[in-house]
Amino acid sequence: MENDINVDLADYQIILSHEGKIEGRVGSCKVADFMTNLDEVFKNSLSSAKGALIEFDKSKDAGFNQLFSQLRELNEYFDENADMIFGLKQNDALELDSINYKIIATGI
Repeated sequence: MENDINVDLADYQIILSHEGKIEGRVGSCKVADFMTNLDEVFKNSLSSAKGALIEFDKSKDAGFNQLFSQLRELNEYFDENADMIFGLKQNDALELDSINYKIIATGI
């Protein structure tokens, strides 16, 4: 799509270059439920991550402002010096107000 923010191989190489443990989550949910879908153990482990790649597929009706609000809340768990890469694609096959997400945190 025209407004997609694509993630490529170079983005994965940057995030995976951080030494240490790798944690990740993949899932689907309503936009409003994104942060509650992530368990507290995972969210708390993000504070020591040196990098993260976060990708969303969103339904065309899912509001970017609501998704951005959820992303801001997730960002609070990371150190301010962590490398962050963000991707966003529209997926017309998703249900109303839904997202698919992929989070890879490295250097934990």
